Amino acid sequence: PEWLQGKHTIFGEVADDDSRRVVDAISAVATGPGDRPIEPVVISSIDIASV
Repeated sequence: PEWLQGKHTIFGEVADDDSRRVVDAISAVATGPGDRPIEPVVISSIDIASV
């Protein structure tokens, strides 16, 4: 989308169903002004794998 151009890095792939559930949960959090989460969303760890 045009609004992402030059503002965000987009990369990656959801590896499996468990990971998809995490992504879906993050996308479902309540948001307030500016579409920001009302409560902080923290990703405490990730795994990076070569495919």
